Amino acid sequence: GYQGDQSIQGDLTASTVSGFYGNISKADENQVLMITSGTDGSEIAMDAAVSGGDTLTVVSANGMGETKYVLVNNPLDDNAVITAVEGASITIEIDGANGLIKGVPYGSVLKTVMDSLLIPELAISAIIDQNGVPVPFSMLNNDTVLVDVLTGANIFIEVVAQNGVNKITYRFAPEALSSDAFVISTLYEVDQNNSIISGLQLGTAPGYFWKFVEVVEGATAKIVDKAGFERTSGNMSYDDKLEVTSQDGTVTKVYYLTFLTELNPDGNEAPTVSVAASSIELVDEMETTVSATAEDDGNPFGSVLTYSRSVVEGNGDDVSIADASALETLVVFSNPGNYILRFTADDGEKSASADVSISVITGVNLNTLVTKIYPNPATDKLFIDLPGSNESTITIQDMLGRTVYTSKAYTSSEVIDLSSFNEGIYFVTIAIDKQMVTQKISVLK
Repeated sequence: GYQGDQSIQGDLTASTVSGFYGNISKADENQVLMITSGTDGSEIAMDAAVSGGDTLTVVSANGMGETKYVLVNNPLDDNAVITAVEGASITIEIDGANGLIKGVPYGSVLKTVMDSLLIPELAISAIIDQNGVPVPFSMLNNDTVLVDVLTGANIFIEVVAQNGVNKITYRFAPEALSSDAFVISTLYEVDQNNSIISGLQLGTAPGYFWKFVEVVEGATAKIVDKAGFERTSGNMSYDDKLEVTSQDGTVTKVYYLTFLTELNPDGNEAPTVSVAASSIELVDEMETTVSATAEDDGNPFGSVLTYSRSVVEGNGDDVSIADASALETLVVFSNPGNYILRFTADDGEKSASADVSISVITGVNLNTLVTKIYPNPATDKLFIDLPGSNESTITIQDMLGRTVYTSKAYTSSEVIDLSSFNEGIYFVTIAIDKQMVTQKISVLK
């Protein structure tokens, strides 16, 4: 049996031994019960009254164990009322056996909220969900990280007074506007700012998902597949979305889903981009045309590839881009300097970029490297006068950055045959003794 001070408390007024036995249950039907007087230790008859200070002796079924309980004549506490600590912005409303806990915003940490509530000292309480399942203060998410449980409108506190009769079930009632459209979850991480729900496992069924996601009260929500149909069965996919519509129908919020093991499940690769020329030098020229190419795999479903250009180095105020969203566009500079322009292609999920460096040089005396490049425009031949007889390298590139001509020169004059050149714009680069200059020419046919 149990050792030490054991007691049984209750209202013993007008209670007989027989009536007392009727209010307790044996752990084993073969146990033997006896109540003795607290005054003289004698056994009290079944029809005699019991009082505080009397002792209940319980002898085990095998006669080897014994436990004694001192009877305490004190009615059990009937308080099952929760109150809020002083200063907490929480109000509690009670209507019979039901109560509402108001002033707790959606997504509050449950343990923090409970620290603001006072439960009667002698009462027994339990935190449960709408199905009566106990709710802990923390739980492991799908990534085996211990996270705090969050409160919503689906969490209840059941309080049973010491007397076992008075019971009040309280429901958290966070305030919700008719225009609210959002969800909360403890198992999954919900990024409200970027509308992303992450932490799903592959093979998650809609029914399982909904067990751990709570929609703000009054709003409606559905899982939508990439074709726009509501998903109610099967397994959820990386390209599903969660659509939440407010009670008044004025707001619809769309959440995108990410999975723990999602590497690249839809095969979506970032676009492939390249620029026609990675570096351009403009000598006494203040404008140039920049070109780029971009290819994509068509994912995600229904996406449209978009382009943009930005100045990532140099004074952006000195750069005018005619059409930043075009593959090819004119760029005009208002001041000399060194600039880097970045071309970006975006498929809605992933993006890729490529840079082109542009040096704008004005007031350069070309005679230090080149006496003359002529004629410009040219048709069938191009003449280049070079200083002295030092070795020089002549390179010509087209607008796509492809090298169409290169040669070594050892004399002060070079003649280049342009008969195989197509009509267009070219860049002639002369390199002598680690010095280099580029000049734009036109070829006419």
